[in-house]
Amino acid sequence: MLDLIGDFLAAEAGGRLGRRAVLRAARRRKRRFEQGEPFAVGCRIRDAGAGRAGWRPAQLREQNGRLVFAPDWHFADLTAPLGEVRIESERPPTGADAPVASARYSVIVGLTTPGRTVEVLLNDSDADCLRVLLARAVPEAAA
Repeated sequence: MLDLIGDFLAAEAGGRLGRRAVLRAARRRKRRFEQGEPFAVGCRIRDAGAGRAGWRPAQLREQNGRLVFAPDWHFADLTAPLGEVRIESERPPTGADAPVASARYSVIVGLTTPGRTVEVLLNDSDADCLRVLLARAVPEAAA
């Protein structure tokens, strides 16, 4: 019985430490973004809509005035000019999405690009940076 309690406490402590490390890394990324470094974050991505596929690990980054979705495997890169990317929806992960979300991801952002709609799983801090990035790009697109 004591082994079981010890294992539970160790798992709980490890989970808390892992969550703190994830949040600390997110704060560092946000601080670098606010200091002018390009937006770049690990995320999960999937096509939106009926019959959508599962979540794929990916990198979401700003590169040469474009937003680049670069999945880690088996999925073609998707790029779009920053001024043409729109946030269509935001919601917390629920149901089938919850196990994928874990401590690392806390919001699903629906993004529309010319000809494609995707969902991106991010943490709150990275979603804040993405909102700022896309809001900055809107005046550029109108000019």
